Amino acid sequence: AVVAAAAAASDLDFGAGDACCLAAAALYSAFTVRLGTYAARLDAAELSAAKALAMTALCVAWWGFERAAGASADGSPASVSVLWSGASSGLLGASAVAVWGAVAYSALAPGALANVLQTRGQSTVPAAEAQLIFATTPVFNAALAAMALGETATTNTLVGGALILAASLAPFLADPDEDE
Repeated sequence: AVVAAAAAASDLDFGAGDACCLAAAALYSAFTVRLGTYAARLDAAELSAAKALAMTALCVAWWGFERAAGASADGSPASVSVLWSGASSGLLGASAVAVWGAVAYSALAPGALANVLQTRGQSTVPAAEAQLIFATTPVFNAALAAMALGETATTNTLVGGALILAASLAPFLADPDEDE
């Protein structure tokens, strides 16, 4: 409410999508902090499975709400419905194999495997340090895009990346002899 009021007062365009992104960032940060507590006591695979089940339940609920709501505001079918109709209407041939292969890879490698590795890592690394490491993700994404896809980094990208790296490294470089 405070952010929305500040945005309205300063003529910023702060909508429901922005509020959802802000809420998601706050919830992910809370997840990271709590994960460190539970990861030290519980099995990483079990925690990851519980997270996957919770996310599945939320996605099914979203799908149900979207189906109940029908079409979107512009009259087009709801986004999940479009995805589902494309998947269930008979994707056949090489394109289907490629699409479902990409879905399977996305679920297993950056999805499940990354989740298990994060859980195991956070059983030994404090949440604050883990969050600093996670903050560097955009920097590595931009570097990978430049190397693998030949994308050119803009000045804003380079300055932003330098700021992220500096902010992430500063706590580690401030007093390296300090005991934790």
